Amino acid sequence: MSLNSLYDTSSDRSLTPTSSSMAPTAGGNFLAGYLTKVAAKVVTVGLLLSAGVSTITHAQAEAAAKAIGQAYQDVDASAKGQMAAAQAVIDRVAPAMKGKYQVEIIPAAGDLDVFELDNNNGVLVIRGNKGLSITAGFNRYLQDYCNSDVSWLGSNVNIPATLKLPPEKVRQVTAAKHRAMYNYCTFSYTMPWWNWDRWQQELDLQALKGINMPLSITGIETAWYNVLLKYDFTDAEARAFISGPSHLAWQWMQNIEGLGGPISKPWLETHVELGQKIITFQRSLGMEPIMQGFSGHVPKALKQKRPDANIHDKPEWGGRKSFTSELDPLDPLFVEMGTDFMQEMTRLFGEGKYYGADPFHEGAPPVKGSAYMNATGVAIYKLIESVVPNAIWAKQSWGLKTDLLEDVPAEKFVLLDLRGNYQTDKPWEVVTGVLHSFGGRTSLHGSIEKLEGKHERVIKGEAGSAGMGFFNEGSQHNPVYYNYYFDMMWKTEPVPVSKWLEKSITARYGKENAATLDAWKIFIDTIYSSTSVGLERDSLAAARPALDVRKTTPQCMIQVLYDPYLFAQGWKKLLEPVDTFKGVDAYQIDVADMCRQVLSNLMIELHIQVREAYDARDIDAFNKASAQFLQCIKDMDAVSDTMPDHRLEDWITDARSWGTNQAESDKFEENARMLLTRWGPLEMERAWDYAWREWQGLLGTYYHGRWEKLHNYLAETLKTDEVYYDTNIEISQGRQALRATSFLADLTEWEVNWITRTNTEDYKYDGRFDNGAEASAAMLAKYWPVIEKVYTDPSYRSKTEKYRKVFGQKFDNDPKNRKNRKK
Repeated sequence: MSLNSLYDTSSDRSLTPTSSSMAPTAGGNFLAGYLTKVAAKVVTVGLLLSAGVSTITHAQAEAAAKAIGQAYQDVDASAKGQMAAAQAVIDRVAPAMKGKYQVEIIPAAGDLDVFELDNNNGVLVIRGNKGLSITAGFNRYLQDYCNSDVSWLGSNVNIPATLKLPPEKVRQVTAAKHRAMYNYCTFSYTMPWWNWDRWQQELDLQALKGINMPLSITGIETAWYNVLLKYDFTDAEARAFISGPSHLAWQWMQNIEGLGGPISKPWLETHVELGQKIITFQRSLGMEPIMQGFSGHVPKALKQKRPDANIHDKPEWGGRKSFTSELDPLDPLFVEMGTDFMQEMTRLFGEGKYYGADPFHEGAPPVKGSAYMNATGVAIYKLIESVVPNAIWAKQSWGLKTDLLEDVPAEKFVLLDLRGNYQTDKPWEVVTGVLHSFGGRTSLHGSIEKLEGKHERVIKGEAGSAGMGFFNEGSQHNPVYYNYYFDMMWKTEPVPVSKWLEKSITARYGKENAATLDAWKIFIDTIYSSTSVGLERDSLAAARPALDVRKTTPQCMIQVLYDPYLFAQGWKKLLEPVDTFKGVDAYQIDVADMCRQVLSNLMIELHIQVREAYDARDIDAFNKASAQFLQCIKDMDAVSDTMPDHRLEDWITDARSWGTNQAESDKFEENARMLLTRWGPLEMERAWDYAWREWQGLLGTYYHGRWEKLHNYLAETLKTDEVYYDTNIEISQGRQALRATSFLADLTEWEVNWITRTNTEDYKYDGRFDNGAEASAAMLAKYWPVIEKVYTDPSYRSKTEKYRKVFGQKFDNDPKNRKNRKK
């Protein structure tokens, strides 16, 4: 190994120093950062030699010298360390609590976590068997004694000058041994652009809700980069394998490679540090995060570098052929490369207890038959065990092939049941889950009644259920729905929603109020009723424009599964005590979000009026209906602007902040725009608008712009004999194909231009309203007469029913229409 390979920095941007905030910086600290990183590289090579590797090749030495990331430093997980970590969370969430409480560590309740709230001579005492239990106990204290709530969208923390104390000791044992959180997709649909400050807010929420088994995969792209260098990949080849930041989730699920890439070295360096910081926080409280294992996903280019290895191309994914390659788990290279990957994960992130591995995800194994699947399962668990002997394989139930697990010891495996409905007589432990918010879509929905059933299943231990999990693809919406499931994780008896609701809403808004409770009873009977189960229904505003529009995404339909007028009445009721809750963030968020959903539902009726006028060839009526339709999208944009987590401006600003120069910032912005619109390559038509969301900026520019183009085109045809028709044309995934008409072909070019139009700030909004209540009140005054007419006027309903009934129906000529195929 030459000294030049250690000290030559001419092409190694990984030596760029970073600030503690994890965003790249420049300046006077460069030399110190440079020397630190050089020393780390020397240590890395030394570790190879001291670990019993008596000889290493020049290529191995070079790979070790170029490896990014310092070795992980173990966290203080002692009782004292965990108490300090818990206090840090409490003091950050509620600074007014400083110096007003004590924390103590107590024994666990068998293998279950427990917390206690107590009064020790006028001092609040919060006890728990670990730091995480203490923070969960504090969350209970906030709810029950302070009428406070901390949630994923809108919070209310109000600590009285004199603390209320429990009159007697409160002891609560968790109902769930495992309390898991996140789907891989969450890291792309919600988290790709977060810095440490934003991550700390999320981690504090994990701590308050008592999550002990979070998926933790930030920064693992650096482990992949370092391993590939060892397998003769050049720097450029290794980085080309890794997708852009907003698509990394599907890389780790073995669906893609290199999409939106290549990744940059500054990204690799900053994000391994960010990942280490996240996992250190989690372990400091006693969490056991799920780390990334190895299940055979490898670069397609590995076939050229290891031609004798048994590497299969995945036939297709998402409508695109041969996106990725998989190394056969029975090939000797699987053990070699898998061991290298697992060891590198350990070097960077320490040893974990749980490792995720999902072979053949959304695909078929290359060899049919149970014998192959049995052997594959054994190979994966043996690999994990060989590197981390006490580790447990944590696998998602998505596309589960039970043959895979026949010969895996039950104690070495836990099933993450994403949908919470898996039935098995196997002796595995099962985490009963909720799969919510596909694509991060913003529809208010989810059956709380179904959550009750999942909780009871855990209490009874049905089908091996030993835990509860929230496997959301996106977050930052439906906060009350989230709160119910997280609260139930700490209840050992069933709690009816009706009993839970009053206390929860009082805590969310800070005081009891009859109007807010009445409003929420309506919401439980509409957006959160038993009819609002499964996938969220599509948004017409976010749909690709068509006269006969029926879907936004491939899976769902544009329809409302509850009484939209009753829901609107709930929104109106929620606005009644607006003066009472002017300063309450959670209330401001909720009235805005309910308003957005009311207007979103109304868009169906406004579209019906547009279509009716067009079919009648009534130019004046069409222009009037079109103006109201387009203005409603703009109004939704203004309402969403009052919700900080629902702004395209923030999404793009955060994405651009990670760039080290304008070109990289532009690339990250395009990455961010692409995910929310066309998702991936043009030929992946089925993925277009998968991740729709009714956000400020998207509504005001992209969605409004598309619909305005269609309406302008239709208005021109009304001046001639031309009639635009888009029903019996080429249909793809239940929608008009991308270029099925000349208008749609032109629209495709406009959409691509919007996605690639970076650094323009065209998405910014000037802020028509100061807060959600002000926006909501303005929309109520403007739209309530329209709402009453379209939902309650019998003559209007009768006249427009023929248009309304198509929503929720498939096209007769849709290739995916099973009924049509039978014919």
